[in-house]
Amino acid sequence: MRAGRSLAWCLLLVLVACAASLPDHASCWSELVPEPAVAAAPGTLRGDFEAAARVRGLEASIVAWQAFLAAHDPGEQGYEDAIHARLVNWARDELRRAEALRRGDDEAAARIEAALRRRAEA
Repeated sequence: MRAGRSLAWCLLLVLVACAASLPDHASCWSELVPEPAVAAAPGTLRGDFEAAARVRGLEASIVAWQAFLAAHDPGEQGYEDAIHARLVNWARDELRRAEALRRGDDEAAARIEAALRRRAEA
């Protein structure tokens, strides 16, 4: 599992470095939630989520959310706590939104973004 996680994060770093040539894209989370004064440690649920949320560029964002979910989606094992559930579900929606934008489905992306914004306000 660790080797797969490391490979995914290496791929993410390469894509982030190339993101300047891609269309600008940012997660809803990065717009709605202020960046913490102290960043969480990489390899932790919060640290990996914050890293994925800061990624710019549509394709790089898709890869970042996929890597986050590959590392932290518990599948059948269940969530550790409410924060784990919230961050994984938010990541799924961010990924769905980015994929909708990639295929040109602006209406679906707007619906997902509106739902994320309502969730952030709740």
